[in-house]
Amino acid sequence: MNERILIVEDDEAMRFFLVQALTKEGYGIEEAGSGEEALRKARRNPFDLGIIDVKLPDISGIDLVSRLKSIDQALLAIIMTAFDSKELAMEAIQQGAYDYFTKPFKLEELRVVIRRALEKRRLEKDIVQLKERLQERYEFANIIEESDTKNIMEY
Repeated sequence: MNERILIVEDDEAMRFFLVQALTKEGYGIEEAGSGEEALRKARRNPFDLGIIDVKLPDISGIDLVSRLKSIDQALLAIIMTAFDSKELAMEAIQQGAYDYFTKPFKLEELRVVIRRALEKRRLEKDIVQLKERLQERYEFANIIEESDTKNIMEY
């Protein structure tokens, strides 16, 4: 696998746990302890998925999702929070989050959601590439028409 995941979590123990667990899955993992650090990393190198805590020291995780998506619209984000709130979950989804988890969570459930999210990301990339290939193939410059001058002369 070469998918890149950004983990944005200010709790060092939780961040360490996620980094260790997801590195074992074969993902390329970057970590950030704040929103600003996450934004710097995202500007340097794109990520396929962000796993983002709602409570960060400098910015709300929900606001971070929209800021990260302004850097890369295709980025998928999973929001994590210690507070179970339907309003917060709805706001996260409205701001572009792919999914929402309440801590503590089961690691296997998170793994399943990550796999689904990354599969969605792969399919979206494939669709973009196919559209680009079709557009190149059917550009005006690639349309060649042959005419039979003999038939024209007969008229």
